[in-house]
Amino acid sequence: MRPTEVVSLDGPPDEITSEDGKCLWSTILKEVTHKASCKLSSTRALVVLGDDGSGKTTLITKLQGSEDPKESFGLEYTFIDIKDEDRDDQTKLNVWVLDSDVVHKRLLKFALNEQNFGECVAMLVVSMAEPWNIMESLEKWSDLLEKHIKSLPIPIETISEYKSGLVRQFREYVEPDALLPPPTPAPISHVPVATAPINVHRTKSQLLHPATAALLSSTLLATQSADLSTANATQGDSTPTAENGDQNTINELPLDPTTLSENLGIPMVVVVTKTDVMNTLEKEERFTEEHFDYIQMHIRRFCLK
Repeated sequence: MRPTEVVSLDGPPDEITSEDGKCLWSTILKEVTHKASCKLSSTRALVVLGDDGSGKTTLITKLQGSEDPKESFGLEYTFIDIKDEDRDDQTKLNVWVLDSDVVHKRLLKFALNEQNFGECVAMLVVSMAEPWNIMESLEKWSDLLEKHIKSLPIPIETISEYKSGLVRQFREYVEPDALLPPPTPAPISHVPVATAPINVHRTKSQLLHPATAALLSSTLLATQSADLSTANATQGDSTPTAENGDQNTINELPLDPTTLSENLGIPMVVVVTKTDVMNTLEKEERFTEEHFDYIQMHIRRFCLK
């Protein structure tokens, strides 16, 4: 509030001018409206899919801060309390857990439908206790999810908008470490030094996780020659300016045909549980770091597409 908007309430009400009163109430109304618009949404939903024994229910129970997982059948509904201490706000995240038996797939319409499609995130849960079944499980549940989404009466234009949003989100993604301020040496003097503002200059090496960037690089080698010749042919037609330089940097991010090739229009998260059995796999099944790297590579490829 500007100093000119401060109104003294010490005197009688009739001493407050009409103009100052309108300004005061207008400011209060704007603040209330802004806080209301920034409140956490209560319509967000998480749809959890996975095989029997993958740890779906236990995972959600841990996220709820509880130690007593309760088994259920068919389609389970629960919620997770979400608190934002910075804004002193809280809400509930709706959680739907589908039974591992695919005979219950028809119940998925209650968790994911045309009304809440834009508010949902799908979580695929796999277990490291059976690493040989991970990819088969991911393919099975992603196919089931794809068939269900295609059966929803959602206009093609709307689905295309959701898919474009995921592509844009992928292109503009920045690793959290890139948002941290660079370390600065401690000043010799005890005089307080102003902290420099965070300047996020996103380079291609910072935009993606190193393993993801390496995986993308291996798939792009075959198409780089064709892209380079096309770029040389059109180089003289347009010259980038300083204003659209940042946008050009985003548009130049690697996005080969295999990336988001099976975009369903809904965000998907892959969770690998029971990773504590990796030590047992090394001792009893003679697994090595190369085996785990190989498994991780295939999981990353699945996530990229």
